[in-house]
Amino acid sequence: MRFALLVVLLLVASSEMVLTVLSDLLGRNDVGCLLAAGADPDAGTLRAFLTLQTQNAAYEACLARYVGPPPPWWVAIAWPALLPAVAAVLFFALPAWKARRGRVVPLDAIDHSGDLRRVLADLVSVAGLARPPRFVVDPAAASVGAVVFGRNRSPTVCLHGGLLARARNDDGRFRAVLLHELAHIRYGDVTITYATVAVWRVFVAAVLLPFAAWCIGELVSSLRSPAAVPALPVLTRALLFTVVLIVLVHLARSDVLRSREIYADRAAVLWGAGPEHWVSPASGPARGAPARALGSFIELWRTHPRWDLRRDALTDPSALFDVPALPMFLTGAAATLINAQLSASLTQYGGLGAWWTLTAGMISAGLVAGVAGIALWRATVYAMLTSRPASTWVRAGLGLGCGMVAGELVMSRIAVFEWLPPHPEVLLLGVVAGIVFAWWVAQCAHLWARRWWGPSLRPAMLLSLAAAGLALSSWFGWWRSEGAQLALGPPATVADEVRLLEEFFPGPPGDRWATLWAVATVDPLLTGIAFRPLAPTAVAVLWLVPVAALAIRPTGGVPRWARAAVGNAGDASGPAREPPPLGRVLVPGLWGGALAWAAAVVVQAYMHAHPPSSGQPSALYRLIYAVWLLVGLFVASGAAAVVAGAFVRRYRLLTVLIAAETAAVVGLAGMLVLLSVDGCVPPLNTLRTTCHWDPGSSWSFLRPFLALGVVLPGLIAIVVAAVGTVVRGFRSPPAPPARGRTRAERRGPLAGRVGVAALCAVAVGITASGETHLVGAAATAQDAPDHRLSLRVPGEEASPQMTAMQVVSWFRVGGQELMARFVADLRDVGDAVAAPDGTLVDHVPVSRVRPLCADIGRFAQDADRYFRVPEPQAQLLWQTLTAQAAAGGADCVQALDERNADLLGTAVAELERAGATGGLFGRRLNEVAEKAMPS
Repeated sequence: MRFALLVVLLLVASSEMVLTVLSDLLGRNDVGCLLAAGADPDAGTLRAFLTLQTQNAAYEACLARYVGPPPPWWVAIAWPALLPAVAAVLFFALPAWKARRGRVVPLDAIDHSGDLRRVLADLVSVAGLARPPRFVVDPAAASVGAVVFGRNRSPTVCLHGGLLARARNDDGRFRAVLLHELAHIRYGDVTITYATVAVWRVFVAAVLLPFAAWCIGELVSSLRSPAAVPALPVLTRALLFTVVLIVLVHLARSDVLRSREIYADRAAVLWGAGPEHWVSPASGPARGAPARALGSFIELWRTHPRWDLRRDALTDPSALFDVPALPMFLTGAAATLINAQLSASLTQYGGLGAWWTLTAGMISAGLVAGVAGIALWRATVYAMLTSRPASTWVRAGLGLGCGMVAGELVMSRIAVFEWLPPHPEVLLLGVVAGIVFAWWVAQCAHLWARRWWGPSLRPAMLLSLAAAGLALSSWFGWWRSEGAQLALGPPATVADEVRLLEEFFPGPPGDRWATLWAVATVDPLLTGIAFRPLAPTAVAVLWLVPVAALAIRPTGGVPRWARAAVGNAGDASGPAREPPPLGRVLVPGLWGGALAWAAAVVVQAYMHAHPPSSGQPSALYRLIYAVWLLVGLFVASGAAAVVAGAFVRRYRLLTVLIAAETAAVVGLAGMLVLLSVDGCVPPLNTLRTTCHWDPGSSWSFLRPFLALGVVLPGLIAIVVAAVGTVVRGFRSPPAPPARGRTRAERRGPLAGRVGVAALCAVAVGITASGETHLVGAAATAQDAPDHRLSLRVPGEEASPQMTAMQVVSWFRVGGQELMARFVADLRDVGDAVAAPDGTLVDHVPVSRVRPLCADIGRFAQDADRYFRVPEPQAQLLWQTLTAQAAAGGADCVQALDERNADLLGTAVAELERAGATGGLFGRRLNEVAEKAMPS
């Protein structure tokens, strides 16, 4: 699976690299439009982005005219398809090259008696191969070893001359070496190893080196040209990306190959090779802390482990099931790079809506679940089978999260014009995401392994990893949009958010200003977290999957899957660490749901005591009512999480999640009932005063908030579980003493299962309803602008040099054409209507002058649609010019239509004043450009 991760990374990166270089060769450079819009890269990415958003229509028109469309869509698909095709040719050519004449000779040329072939046939039989590989000899190789190459169905084993020289005197060593190589064939290592080598070599030659050369050339150009300096961080990160990619691929490939060597060693010993042959004169570990640290660092880059590590692994296979931080780090970095590159490609051709973002996130999260998730499952199950402490999920999660952050730092999708985001502390959320992923997977693996009694754990593993992958894909989608926004800074102040709320939810606020400000403070963060497609579903599966495991009745004894695996893992009995009964886990959540009902009653009483001043509930009144209902729900969910976490002994994260979400589901269901009978209890009347059962309108009122009501309790549960784990330590305490059964358990398994099924059905219904609402909202809002982006006005002025570059760009990408058009129309009108002495001619050629005057009016309209001039004084002159031109053009057309000589004279005077303003405007542009950019 890790090889698949690397191949996907190379394919996705190749597509984006080729598109980047090809776009540059086609002249697709948006720097001119960026500067013309007044964006100041020196002020940071956020300010530049906000500036563009205030003139988005003009910016899009500039891109369409001067930048043009991206390369054809088939380029993004054809290149990733061409890369494997070329790699396939190389893959089939490599064995022929390695086995070419002059380098190796057939075995028959050395083994005239046939004794060696009979020994090799016996070893092939011992290894259980269906067909013998091809054997060749490299007489020039003096090492006592061998190598296998080719592919799984047609492998070739090359025996080194030094091995054959010692075959007669050291038959045990000969058999150990050959059995080791045959194990690689048996385990299918040959094809995947050389396929990766072929893809990597083709990628380096056809993509990586040309892209690096392009980056270096662009960097040199940016250092020479002041206009290209803003792109320096982008180009530097692009070049750094190539270095990181080389290091990442080599380290990941080396890590996989080292583990495959240990698997082959153990197979060889299992087939009869003597462990004493895994000895090397220089195989001992280094002494001293500095030497050991240096040795560990060097070990990372080797494709074969040290001899002492290989020898220890023959009797203790725990190294194969360990989850070191480095593989997790590489996995996290690769996943982030894949997500960033894929999102960049989708941006060019499909836009970056919520569903495109989710697609890129699903691919990245699926790869993480397949690599990191399976590794955590294997480590957890191995620890259970052998009664050993499992690899800490903290280390694995830290490695995964740090890898995701490191991958983000070499991409230019958050910090574009800066070297680091303005708020780099937000990147720590990536570390938290990696830790939570590893934590949940490890606990879920342990839980399912204790409760699953089937012959194989694979169904349980796939179910839990699918849930973890869905949650992680939701995280990737959030990070790509709202997370990036947090790292850049808020686009609007709290006061701006309050004004937006008043705009979208009209109504007199009365004495509820504090509530409104509180909502405005948390709204951007909570909206981004909860109101994303599949976010409620992701949270739902995180607690329903453990509920499904707890719902399985324990039968005692050793599970069938454990009996099948005990031959390879040791004693499967282990200490009995049974999970808590499901009924005991649900009790805090049920009490929390009751607390949410009580809180809803209190909120209704409060709102009834503070009715709207107009007598009818306004939109703002309804919003505040819903906010207080949600606050009560969150408090109840948090209380349930705290109680569950205080008494749980293990599975803290899963137990707290189940308790908090159970409280949320029960609370939301109770709120629906209370809202449906609103008006029937006078002290609680809030939105209605008449009593009747009305679940339809109540559901319509509550439905927009269901996603928030499902997602936020899950986040609260994670925080509670994390605090409880830190306080009590990361190690599980001793098993608690046996307790009596709960009341639900004493009632019998059928009643408990019916209750759990009802709870799950309600949870699925609430989640599905909230999800469908989000889907509709996403489809409606995909093309709608974010009104917050137009609220925050940049306050800092650009430097004189930057202002000069902005003005020059404004002039080049449209300003010059507009000015030339106005001047030409103004000259032609003057020539047509003015006599040599400056007076109006007696007979004005209407058919000639009227189109010119109409075009002057259209010039004013086009000028208003074009960018503002990125210099205050010039902008004032430009506004005056366009206003005078619009008035003069309109009066000119009207005068010609009405044959009104006086009005025509007024129009000509207005146009003359516009021409004079244009002269002042042109001189101002020259002053700005010459002051900061002297020739």
